[in-house]
Amino acid sequence: MADIESKLDMPFGTSLTKDRVIAWFAQERLNLFNAYDPRDRMTALFNPETLELGATAIIGKINPVGSSYSVQQYSHSEVDDFQLVMVFDHLAMLIRNGSQAEYDINKPADWLTSFVFPRGEGVAPPLLVLSWKNTLGMLVAVKKAKTAFKQWFADGQPKACAVLVDVCELRRTERTPSSHRRHGWRQPEAGVPIGGSLASNYPLGAPKGRTLFGKRFS
Repeated sequence: MADIESKLDMPFGTSLTKDRVIAWFAQERLNLFNAYDPRDRMTALFNPETLELGATAIIGKINPVGSSYSVQQYSHSEVDDFQLVMVFDHLAMLIRNGSQAEYDINKPADWLTSFVFPRGEGVAPPLLVLSWKNTLGMLVAVKKAKTAFKQWFADGQPKACAVLVDVCELRRTERTPSSHRRHGWRQPEAGVPIGGSLASNYPLGAPKGRTLFGKRFS
């Protein structure tokens, strides 16, 4: 948990950094949508301070018998999995929403973690659409969600938490050099509407036609 505990230096404490100030006053914040229900959404309290996005070309080696060199053979390309660190703070929510607002710090953490669990028996978890203007637009599956809490009120409510979310992109169309030069990571593929529901499922399937411990998946 040490990797995300460091994110819990809240912006209104002793660690008021330039990055925190920029994140607090950002006009465009990261929005997260349930891909199957656009009404089920969340806007980041703070934008992530860092975001590492990458892709890998998988290139293997063929070693001809009797040769003094290897032949490099391209296999495929894939977008690297990446992480989002989402920070939530009770005081920050009161400042943003007003002193009369009630805010349960558990709710956003539980919301993010819910995307790890299946929608029903034999059904894959829901997908997330990430929308951050001029930075990120992508359909993803949540692989892991881990929460670190820091400090508590007298009634047991946490004062702050950071949620580390591991995600992977889902696609049905090819990325090409020209398409990535045009859009980069800023725009999801066609058919993934920002703020709209998906018309069809993407390839995050649960087993079909198989049995596991006597239970059949449909």
